[in-house]
Amino acid sequence: MSYANADNLATVKRPEMFEQFWNLAESWVEEPNARRRGGSGVTRATLGQDVLYVKKQVNHLHYSVPYPMGRPTALREAEAIAAARALGINVPEIIYCNSRRVNGEHHTVLVTRALDGYLSLDDFAAQTQYQDELDHYQLIRAVASTLATLHRNRWQHGALYTKHIFVRKQGRGYKVALIDLEKMRRRLTFQQASLHDIDQFSRHQACWDRVHWQQFLDEYQKALLNAG
Repeated sequence: MSYANADNLATVKRPEMFEQFWNLAESWVEEPNARRRGGSGVTRATLGQDVLYVKKQVNHLHYSVPYPMGRPTALREAEAIAAARALGINVPEIIYCNSRRVNGEHHTVLVTRALDGYLSLDDFAAQTQYQDELDHYQLIRAVASTLATLHRNRWQHGALYTKHIFVRKQGRGYKVALIDLEKMRRRLTFQQASLHDIDQFSRHQACWDRVHWQQFLDEYQKALLNAG
């Protein structure tokens, strides 16, 4: 699988895209770590006016029945990004994704464009002064609607922490985006997807007090059960 959308990245030569991204100067935002019998890390790069995140992996594989010998998790994540985008959910734009065998190892890169103007829900909550309770409610409603869309279509994020929910103020409302979709997978029922993610979200979030959390649950339930 290969994705490419680099027409505006003049410094990238199409025949050498893999090497160009693999060999970019490294400014790690997620230090390489050993997982899944391999390694994975994320570096931030600037090419022209574009801020990119480059995920580099060596033998970082996901094992399943269709792929008993393993498959690079970045390829799986690229498919998840495409699936979420098809649902109308804001996700990072894929610039390039490909995997190669190098000396018997899987070398994989996934390049995405930075989400312009977005902050993680953690950072947004720490930095933002809401105009009033209605303003805060609009954010809660936007997050609830986005997660309900994902779950209603039986997709489970799998790592639903506040650092993976990004928000941006837009007019009188908010836009919400999801990142780090490496563990996203389809479940048999929307209830399975919902229960896993919302439980995970509730246990790790510290942005909302009990009143605001209940507002989120109320809005989420309404959106989840409203296919329209």
